[in-house]
Amino acid sequence: MGEVNEDYEIAIREINKATEVKDVEFSLNTSQSGVASFITQPINGELDAVIISSMEQVSIKISLEGYEDIVLFDYINFSGDKYLPLRLSGMVNTAEDIPNTGEKWILNGKLKFEISGGFNSKVNFVVRYR
Repeated sequence: MGEVNEDYEIAIREINKATEVKDVEFSLNTSQSGVASFITQPINGELDAVIISSMEQVSIKISLEGYEDIVLFDYINFSGDKYLPLRLSGMVNTAEDIPNTGEKWILNGKLKFEISGGFNSKVNFVVRYR
């Protein structure tokens, strides 16, 4: 029986994720109505965090535009400065939540920001994603 020589090459290629951090910054003011909302341009990528700053007490809701029942953040009586590394909660096969998993939201659409509070309440937002 003859000897078979096979040459082959194994190459391991590391696929780099886009590491460029992008920020979307905006402010909302409730003016005389006590409410305000804003819908972002489409965001495609991993949501790292949302940074929120408010001197007044407001209620804040962040959801997926077009799917308002999918809520990323909902807080009543918020004031101050917060860095929110918004993450998904995991699920096990019994449909129970596992809190505080490290899974990030992978976005391919718009986010809707809604605030309510006193007249002329201003809230600053920074949406940070990759």
